[in-house]
Amino acid sequence: MTTSKPETQLTLYYELKNLFELPHKTMGLWLGINQSDLNRWINNSIKLTESNRQVEYRLNELKKLSCTMEPEHRALVKHIAFSPIYGEPKFGDSILNGASSESFIKWYENLFSQFESYRRLSGRLI
Repeated sequence: MTTSKPETQLTLYYELKNLFELPHKTMGLWLGINQSDLNRWINNSIKLTESNRQVEYRLNELKKLSCTMEPEHRALVKHIAFSPIYGEPKFGDSILNGASSESFIKWYENLFSQFESYRRLSGRLI
């Protein structure tokens, strides 16, 4: 795996954060970065040298997931992956544990009907 430049990682971070409609704290959890390191990284006061490969890996795997998803489903990941009612918390565990994009995509395919149901339900609530 080639290492991308930190500014490229930060750009990808913001792209995914926006696609999944996540607050910084949640996005940091998904990347395995504690809140203080995340804040310093975003503000360019530190480089994520010790966890750089982990962050890069997780960003790339989440990007692969986002590219396979229906655009209107991306913002629902946080609900489906962590809700025992609307989805499957084991999917959320796989995100927090830094699973591969293959695993994410398999979860997405298996939970597609939940994504659709939740999308329809949330559309009626708006």
